[in-house]
Parts: sequence; structure tokens; C-alpha cells
Amino acid sequence: MTADIKIIGCGISGITTGICLMEAGYKVSIVAKQLPQNTTSAVAAAIWFPYQIRPQHKANEWSLNTYHKFEHLSKIAHSGVSMSPLKLYLNDESEAWWKNSFPKGTLLRLKSHLIPDQFRIGYEALVPISETHIYLGFLMEWFKELGGSVELGQLDDISGLANEHYAVINCAGLGARKLMNDREMYPIYGQIVKVDLQDGVTSVTAETPVSDVPHEVAYIVRRSDCLVLGGTAIKGKETDAAESQYTTGIIHRCQELDSNLKEVNIQSVTAGLRPGRTSVRLERTDNIIHNYGHGGGGYTVSWGCAEEVVSLVNEIS
Repeated sequence: MTADIKIIGCGISGITTGICLMEAGYKVSIVAKQLPQNTTSAVAAAIWFPYQIRPQHKANEWSLNTYHKFEHLSKIAHSGVSMSPLKLYLNDESEAWWKNSFPKGTLLRLKSHLIPDQFRIGYEALVPISETHIYLGFLMEWFKELGGSVELGQLDDISGLANEHYAVINCAGLGARKLMNDREMYPIYGQIVKVDLQDGVTSVTAETPVSDVPHEVAYIVRRSDCLVLGGTAIKGKETDAAESQYTTGIIHRCQELDSNLKEVNIQSVTAGLRPGRTSVRLERTDNIIHNYGHGGGGYTVSWGCAEEVVSLVNEIS
């Protein structure tokens, strides 16, 4: 009889973990408050880059494994994943702790004349980008084709599921704060602005702040149908409603980041709460395995973390 596994949560971590477990031969069902298109995962910029995630050494390992998986998925026309150039700007080499996340030879140092004046160091690499409205649908279809099912519901206790199933995988994201009474969890408010495509504008992120306000970050993600401009990273802010007060600042910072970005035509403004934690919780306690707290790196570590979950499930006797 195939071992029966229940996953809590249907964001990027839950659905990816479900696929990996089923491909390893397990029977999987998901219980979640929301379907993928209604989760925080749906409003993410979703460019591969280990952002606001700890511990660093594990983040590098998970990110590298995920990079290779995305590289494979980018060859599938309808996956919503593509490989695209990304520039990274910073002022101190110590900020580039993520260098080991990149496959060898893919991260190139930029010449000084190619770096904006406000930065000292620049890198460029080809990285995966997931167009969330396509990719999440692709994953859901894949999950169901493998025999997986999704049930909508609100959970207040995990122990009952643990008694009923061979294993329970907790991918509840920010919901784990209440579900597990996890005081290390906190929301990170992120707002993005989608604008029309412009020629000459590619994906770029600043690791060194471009503002004196810590939560004001700057990045541009080029998708096939828009430019995603970001953003904010406000720890402890509970609302997931977009606020107009941030929009002008986001656009201005992105224009400073790339002088090719001219006056923009806004398509939409959205916000979500990243599941922040002091460090990712990926561990097993008896037949319960936790996989949450990925901060701003949920897509970036999704497949690497899911593969580790499979290894932990295989340990259950």
C-alpha cells in the first residue's frame, strides 16, 4: 500500500513538495486555506535569487539545486519559466554571500564602467524567472496529473492529521505562526508595481540599499508581459493591501537603478506578506516535517527544500 501523506499549504512550497513526493512514489493530498493563485506566491516577483532567507549555507545549497531544476523547466514551453539576464549591484563584497548559489561559471563580474555611479560592484548572470500566473497553474496541473488532490479548509491543529497519515508536511508559510505558535515567524510586507514593458530595461536588483529607509528596496524583473518594479520589505506590517504611498517611491528607486526606465504606464499595484523567520524551519519531528519560513526566497529554494523533505520522509520507519 502506498504511504499516505498530507501537506498543509498550497503555495509554492506546498505544491512543489507535493510533486516531489509523488514522483518519489508517495500518495499525496493537500489541505489549504487558499489555492495557489490566491496565495502570497501569486504576487511574488518570482525571480530566482536568495533574498531575505537564512541560514545562508543551506540557502545556497537549496538555491543551487532549484536553479538546475528551473533550468530544465525553462525548456518546457508552457511552464512559465524562462532564463533571463539579471544584474546585481552592491558596494561591499561581503553582501554577496549568495555567490555559491550560482552554478560555477554563470556569475560574471561587471566592468566598472557598466556599474551605476552609486555602486562599487556589479555582477551579471542568467537566472530563472517564473511568471507566476502561468507557473503556478503549470504546477497544479502537474500535481493533479500525478494523482494529487487539494482540499480547501482551515486548520487549527496539526496533531490530528499526524495520527491519520504516514507523514504530514507543514508548508503553511506565514500561517505556521499561528498553527505552530512559532514566535520566530513574522510578516514581511512586500509591494510591487507592474508596468508596461520598455525597450532596454532588463532585470536588476540592488543589494546595497538605494535609500536611507531600510525597508525601501529596489529591483526590476522583466517578464514577457510587463516589468515588475519593487519594492518594500517592511517587517511586522500585517496588512496585505497595496498602499499608494509606496508606489511613487518604488518607481523612483527603480528609475535610479536603471536609467533606461522612463515614464511608466502602471498595469497594477499589488502586495503580499512574505513568511519571514529567523531561519527556515526544515526539520522532522516524528512523522511531521516542517518546511516553512522562506522569507523572500520561496521560489528560489522551492525545489531544493522539496527534495530535502523527500529525504526526511524516507527516514520515517
